[in-house]
Amino acid sequence: MAFARFSSLPPEIRWKIWEAYCPELGPQPLSLQIDIDPNVDEVRPGQWLFRQTLPVRRILSLSRDSRSYALKALPNTISLRKGRGIVRYSAQRDVIRLHPTIFAGPRDEKFAWRPVTGFSDQVVSLTFNLEAMPWKKMKALDFFKFCLSFPRLRYIFTSAWGASYPEKNLQWCASDYVHRVGLKLHQGDDPAGGVEMVYCWPSLPRHQRWAEGAIPLARFPRGESALREFLDFTNETLELMELTGVNLTEKELDQIREIRVWPLVARQGGVPLVRGRCFEDSERL
Repeated sequence: MAFARFSSLPPEIRWKIWEAYCPELGPQPLSLQIDIDPNVDEVRPGQWLFRQTLPVRRILSLSRDSRSYALKALPNTISLRKGRGIVRYSAQRDVIRLHPTIFAGPRDEKFAWRPVTGFSDQVVSLTFNLEAMPWKKMKALDFFKFCLSFPRLRYIFTSAWGASYPEKNLQWCASDYVHRVGLKLHQGDDPAGGVEMVYCWPSLPRHQRWAEGAIPLARFPRGESALREFLDFTNETLELMELTGVNLTEKELDQIREIRVWPLVARQGGVPLVRGRCFEDSERL
């Protein structure tokens, strides 16, 4: 039954109603899975992107009023398939999740990362599986070029499997200063079954000071610490770059120095979805 006098409600009430249906119009973040490949200037939707963006797309198409609210709450866009699709989101709040195999490939493959129009220039926060990175075959310049292809990149959230760490190192995941997104993966044909995953990462830069004191960064993967030092450009790193023939301009060095590395913890249940939405994915495990 339609509510004919909905448009007569005060704007604040209408906003609360739209936000109750679509929490992504408020503080609830999105973790958008995107597939990209080196040497290819096209961005493709990831496995869960359709279901993750369904509430937002419904709000955008429901009415002029709901669309107006959504455009204000989600001011940024990502262009997919060379402009044939658009995803609306908040670049300062949401993270772009890259496919785990983004750096995989033949041992002799050369990585030629290039900016992708409508995507690379919109990304502020990236997350990917650090353990999947082929450090032995990927040169420093390859990873620097990857970072430089995202001119607005400020945060890299490296995926960490929560079951690999003691609870005392994960207490920060229950804080109100943390973003959470849930994803339920179905197994077999039983809609009631499946595995519920919860992804937690600090809300930055709003709660940067809290994160620096609460998150035991030294307790997370050694590769993450190495990556953080890698991007800090210590004197030792700069000397190594000169020896290996890596030449970057001062502007490029400054751009990479702005990037900060933090953990994004994946847990199988165990943490309540405070302010969180759980997306159900129909794809079987």
